[in-house]
Amino acid sequence: MRELLFQKLMISNVVSPARGGELACRTFDGDSWQDVDFATRTRNEFMGREVLLLPDDLTLFRYREFPVDQVESAALGEAIELDAENWSPWSVSEVEIYYLPARSDDHWCVAIWIWNREDRQQLHEGAFQPTHIMPNLAWKIAAADLHALPCVYVEKGDEGASRMVRVSAQGVPEAITVAESEAEADRFWRLLLEQPGPYNVFHEGSLESVATIPQATLHECLFGQPRYIALKSARVEGLLDWTEPLSWYKPAAVLTGLYVAWLVGSGLALQYKSSDVASMVQNARAEASDVLEIRGRVEDLYGRIGQLHALRDKQTQFQRTLASMSELLPKEAWIQAINYDRDDGGYLDITGMASQSGGLAGAIEQMPGVDSATFLSAIQTDQRTNLQTFNMRVKLTPPAGQVEEE
Repeated sequence: MRELLFQKLMISNVVSPARGGELACRTFDGDSWQDVDFATRTRNEFMGREVLLLPDDLTLFRYREFPVDQVESAALGEAIELDAENWSPWSVSEVEIYYLPARSDDHWCVAIWIWNREDRQQLHEGAFQPTHIMPNLAWKIAAADLHALPCVYVEKGDEGASRMVRVSAQGVPEAITVAESEAEADRFWRLLLEQPGPYNVFHEGSLESVATIPQATLHECLFGQPRYIALKSARVEGLLDWTEPLSWYKPAAVLTGLYVAWLVGSGLALQYKSSDVASMVQNARAEASDVLEIRGRVEDLYGRIGQLHALRDKQTQFQRTLASMSELLPKEAWIQAINYDRDDGGYLDITGMASQSGGLAGAIEQMPGVDSATFLSAIQTDQRTNLQTFNMRVKLTPPAGQVEEE
């Protein structure tokens, strides 16, 4: 899955020492590796990997097996370091380790390479900083299309030399044989024939000596991107490999922690604000209730004030009417009784005597505040005083405010 997800980003460049102390560089272009100039190479700074391949003559190889019930996957690296101390010619502080593991039923199959740190640093110090370091042969085994396992991988060297690598069914190198001559190569194949076949042989270029072995099936070796497991232990310590999901663990944990803290803080802030809003709403409701109560009281007071004004207006009108009557009535007219009634806007019942009572109604109607004046009974003449008695009702004009309300 990782090979599919990071196919374009897995490897930017593969760098290896060349003759003359220079560095040769190859990059994966399309479906094959192409040589590029080391000085003008390009690299994806975020996820791009640059792999340094060590010459095989600088490394030591061993094949080891560890019981699964005694060594867990997480402790495999520590077990390999302890084992390497027994056969390493260098001290623990001087050695660097690369291993290619695979599980076979109840045990781990591990190909181990070690080398001296100072020898490795001299190859590239000051030129570039690799993200991964691994032996050249381990790289070829990991990048080769070994589709028929177990097999023998044959690497042709200079001047007739060759290197034969026996690869297990799990894809892990078990043994490496270096043949300096054709005679040594023939001896390797004769020993191989003593073991049960068939034999799958992957080779670079022509391999005439293998063609003479009838049990061998020859395959031309093609190279692509290496297997992910082969790059895991090649990673330089202290550098993050962003195509490795575990490398995102700490940054993701920090971001997740910050996000959770923000959510909690926001929740507490919202809760605090909600409490404040609820308190404000409760206070507003209490104040609104007080305002409504005071408004009721004010409206009641306005009603009473209106009644008082109406009474005052009526009293003032009654006084003005009496004052006008005292001025406009003729001197030969006397009022004996006045009765005031507030019904129907207010009226006066007047009883009195006058020498000429017939014109009193018209005179009274001319007074301000009087709507009409009518006699309640017929005018009669008192024979003793020779004066006319009258009984009159004077309808008062209602105040302006009272008329509007009606």
